[in-house]
Amino acid sequence: MEKGRRDFDDRHEIQVRKLYCVSRALPTLPINLEDAARSEAEIEKALQYLRQTLRLTYEEGVQMLKDAGVEIEPFGEEIISGAQRVHNAEMLERRAKSCGIDVKTISTYIDSFRYGAPTHGGFGVGLERVVMLFCGLNNIRKASLYPRDPLRIAP
Repeated sequence: MEKGRRDFDDRHEIQVRKLYCVSRALPTLPINLEDAARSEAEIEKALQYLRQTLRLTYEEGVQMLKDAGVEIEPFGEEIISGAQRVHNAEMLERRAKSCGIDVKTISTYIDSFRYGAPTHGGFGVGLERVVMLFCGLNNIRKASLYPRDPLRIAP
C-alpha cells in the first residue's frame, strides 16, 4: 500500500476508535448538556459556599439522588481526592519521629514551612481512573502507562 494511503487509513482508524470510545462513554458520564452550555456567571450563581463542609453517608447520598429522580446503580469510584497540607513544622517533626523517619532526610521540606511556605492544599484528579471510566474498561491497569502490582513497583 502506498504511504499516503496508509496515513489516511491510520487517521481513519484512530477517528473510529475515538468515536467508539466517546459514543460508548457519553451515556455513562454525569454531564448534562444544558449545564455545559451555561455561562460562567450562571454557574457561579448556582454554586453556594457552605460555611460548614457537607458530610453525607453513602446511603444518604444515594437516597438524595433517588429523591431527585436519578436512577443509579451502586457507585463508589473515587476520581478526585483532596487534602490540606500540614504546615506546622513542629508537628511534622513530631510525626516523622513517631513514624521512625529520620528528620534530617526531610529537613528541607519541613524547613520550607518554618521559613514561610504558605498554608496550602489541593486536589488531584486520577487521570487513569477517568480514562478507565470514560472508556468503559474493567480494570484500571488497562488505562495505566505503568501499572503497579505486588510484583512490579518500578517501570
